[in-house]
Amino acid sequence: MTLSLPPELEHRVEEEIASGEFQSSDQLIEEAIRSFLDFRQARLNRESWDKLTQRVIDAGLYDKVYVPADKD
Repeated sequence: MTLSLPPELEHRVEEEIASGEFQSSDQLIEEAIRSFLDFRQARLNRESWDKLTQRVIDAGLYDKVYVPADKD
């Protein structure tokens, strides 16, 4: 796969590599793509949860459903 970046992004990639956080542009771009895909999946999961919640509310079942709170 060949990847072309605008000069501004290419410069930022070079700065990150120079900072020592990443050893190569491949490593940085791989992590960036993973982060993007994780973010997108989380957003899709959230949208699905919101749709389900709305269906429960529309059906008048909201007060009959117990959803435990997330524990941090």
